[in-house]
Amino acid sequence: MKKYKKVYIKIPARFHFDVMNIHKLIEGQTGGGGIGLAVNCYFKVYAHEINRPNDIIDCSKPKLAEHYIKLLRKFLGTNKRFYIKCTQAKLLKNHNGMGLNTLFQVGISYAINNLIENPIEESRLIEFLKKNYYEEENGIVTKDVFCTGVAHNTSINGGICFVSEDANLIYSKKGLNNIVVGAIKIKSDSKIFSKKLDNDKVIVKLRKQQVGIKNKKQIIESIINDLKNNNYTSFFEGMKIFSKSDDSIAISKMCKVNDLRYTELCEMFEEISDSIVRVSSNAPYLYVLTTDFINVKKICRKNKIEIKKYKIDNEGIKVVVR
Repeated sequence: MKKYKKVYIKIPARFHFDVMNIHKLIEGQTGGGGIGLAVNCYFKVYAHEINRPNDIIDCSKPKLAEHYIKLLRKFLGTNKRFYIKCTQAKLLKNHNGMGLNTLFQVGISYAINNLIENPIEESRLIEFLKKNYYEEENGIVTKDVFCTGVAHNTSINGGICFVSEDANLIYSKKGLNNIVVGAIKIKSDSKIFSKKLDNDKVIVKLRKQQVGIKNKKQIIESIINDLKNNNYTSFFEGMKIFSKSDDSIAISKMCKVNDLRYTELCEMFEEISDSIVRVSSNAPYLYVLTTDFINVKKICRKNKIEIKKYKIDNEGIKVVVR
């Protein structure tokens, strides 16, 4: 019996903290960029070649997986068939702001690329990812969605990633061992968060109506220059500005946790040194990025707020070929 080469891939989910240019976020295209953070919540892909007429797919989004396999077969110029099994952490669910659809895209693409005899270079594969972003909703695969390009850059590279408005990686910083992320589920005064797929269209429209920060690029350039020297001061200061002034404020105005408003939560958590608060760009979650999770948890306990702790993943995608 033929022994097939096998691939195991482990990819971190990401939290999306900011959009670089909200006006570059266009339905059906990849762009907009922003800031992403890889966390220790994983999507795994097991794959090998099979000598059968059809692929074998075992995952929570079989239509999406099948779609990517067909696209990749054409892109890579192969007629091979594959067994693909995808597993995901329990906390990694659809529409929770952690990039599940992108993890399918990245995981299956890297798996099949590594299973053919001559894998293409990573830069070409990333271009494929940028041009072919799809989501599956209720068994339907659609391209009529928004993708900033942050998710695949962050999941591939790990750490914190800064992505240009054209979805190219500007800079990634690893070794953030002292920083953790607390995720808090929020309530909303609006029904936006219950609309799932249509939710994105409404939120993007709301955010585009905001004036935003004109010097966002300059602030991010300053943050990156300091991070290169392991200085995090401007990172926390800049992100605090974004928390209260950029286009995402359109979402935060509708958010509350146990009757506490977003602005009240910002004031409480940001009293703790090196702590920032962000509302997810398209999901009902509030993130607290901090070097002092103990005191963040004390505030949550005092206000009866449930918070989930995530560590930062500094490795990014891990590919093991057997």
